[in-house]
Amino acid sequence: MEYVVLTKNNYIDIALHTFIDNIQPRKCCCFIDVDSYMTLKEMTESIKGIKEREKYSYFLISGQSICSKVLRRISSIERNACLSVYKHNIAHGKGKTYAEIVGFIESCQNLEVMTIKEIQLAKLFVKYKTIKKVSIVLNTSQKTLYTRENMMAKKLCLSGSLQLRRFINNEIMLYEINK
Repeated sequence: MEYVVLTKNNYIDIALHTFIDNIQPRKCCCFIDVDSYMTLKEMTESIKGIKEREKYSYFLISGQSICSKVLRRISSIERNACLSVYKHNIAHGKGKTYAEIVGFIESCQNLEVMTIKEIQLAKLFVKYKTIKKVSIVLNTSQKTLYTRENMMAKKLCLSGSLQLRRFINNEIMLYEINK
């Protein structure tokens, strides 16, 4: 059956091609190495570049990057999983559809898991860079902002404020530039 591997890592590309040639999946499959992409927008554009993309079953391979952590809810395979897990997920159709993948990625890009106030706060974090400056602008205590920042990180499956800042800087700044 036909398959596509989307990765910028040559080792993963060669390993997946060899592995998939040996197991010969019954469906058309697309394997996406999430760690190969710096932003969700870059990943979405790569997926949209596939011809006849609706016929594929998509398998997200997550790793340690911030995008991987954000997409963990929809990922099919962990990068460091053993080959039997890969084989099991492929054989039992644990992949996602094109609509599911792109829909989830776009909802993460648009920060749809957050409230309107949290999105406004994220934009202020991008604009002012420090909690102290944001607290002055909003006339709010720094402790409150740290708490909100941690709640926002948890909603995106990130471990803390540093990862949240990296994610929103990449995604919001790209969004603002491409407007």
